[in-house]
Amino acid sequence: MRRLLLLLLVVVGLLGCPVAHAAEPGTELSISLLTMGAGQHPFTKFGHSAIWVHDTLTRRDEIYNYGTFAFDSPTLVLDSVAGKLPYWLSVQSLGSTLSVYSSQGRSLVASELELTPAERVRLHTALRENARPEHRYYRYDYYRDNCATRVRDIFDRVLGRQIWRGIAEPASMSYREHTRRLVAGDPVLYAALDVAVGQGTDVPVTFWDEAWLPERLHALFARATVNHDGRTLPLIRSERTILPSHFPSPRATPPLWLGYYGAVGLSLAGLIGALGYSFAASGRRAFRIALGTLYFTLGTTLGLLGCALCYLTFFSSHSAAASNYNVLLVPPWLLALSVSGVGVIRGKARAFRIAHWVAGSALCSSGLACLFHLLSRHPQANIPELAVALPVWLSVMLSSRQANTRWLGRISAVRLEVTE
Repeated sequence: MRRLLLLLLVVVGLLGCPVAHAAEPGTELSISLLTMGAGQHPFTKFGHSAIWVHDTLTRRDEIYNYGTFAFDSPTLVLDSVAGKLPYWLSVQSLGSTLSVYSSQGRSLVASELELTPAERVRLHTALRENARPEHRYYRYDYYRDNCATRVRDIFDRVLGRQIWRGIAEPASMSYREHTRRLVAGDPVLYAALDVAVGQGTDVPVTFWDEAWLPERLHALFARATVNHDGRTLPLIRSERTILPSHFPSPRATPPLWLGYYGAVGLSLAGLIGALGYSFAASGRRAFRIALGTLYFTLGTTLGLLGCALCYLTFFSSHSAAASNYNVLLVPPWLLALSVSGVGVIRGKARAFRIAHWVAGSALCSSGLACLFHLLSRHPQANIPELAVALPVWLSVMLSSRQANTRWLGRISAVRLEVTE
């Protein structure tokens, strides 16, 4: 009887205790957007985005990084210029990631996202599948398919396009304006990128498109909301700064450097005109050599630049370089100006005529670029480059004509003296 009573008590006790259910898959995971600030190297001027997956059970951390490429590749420069540099999704440790960004003095902000356990599992599964050797590579596009847009898109797919549907407004700036403001501290890089990208970077874009930039991706996620069980919640649950930045904050707006470009164009034009007039007036050999050296320098530098722009515009896979009317400002045939410059230095009469025709054709093509700017609905923002090209080619054309007249007059006089 006592045994029966004890057994009854045990059964009642078991029935009265709550049954422990297995934890739902995904509750052990936390998913965070990592936003890295800009650094000093040109490759780091625009910041970076990654995904941090933390497993509370195994204490394992995985950093999924879509911005991986072979920096030591022997074909790095050629692949970059051709727009064929392969990027891939890599998986890194939290420790190595913090070490790299800490050594570079760059900020790192972790934003934990409001995802259901099922969404966390789907995201983690998708990332692992994407990181497989046969799936991890992709063709990098500077503005439309990069480390930030890949992060944006995979979260949006997992959330059933809730991010995309919740954002419908124009961007604060175009691709070019963002580029200008972020590289304003490096004038050489600023000028190089500004001349290399085409009209497509000036068309209006949306807040969604603007998330090509890591800081704007963070702003997009900060504005986004998700719907869970009928409740609307912010996408970012919480965030913290893991590493502070050692650099000043980027500019909020692009610089207005049209005046500087105009000053450069007028200064070059003035120097060319002064040398041409001085030689025409005096006929001195020193002025002729200086003028020829300037023609050679301009022809070689800008002719090679024109060849590079032609390749980028017509043959490379860079979508940002398409429809680049700066090709008309520095056409490849300017290389003939360098040849004429050598002829001017050596005192060849026809060299001035060659320089005149080369500069005249460059002036005409620059005028055509100006016409395209006036007639386009969304013109390429190349007024600064026009402010340099137009006065320079006009000055080369006029100076070569003046110098040619003086040189022909001198040759005629010498011939007359010989005849007499």
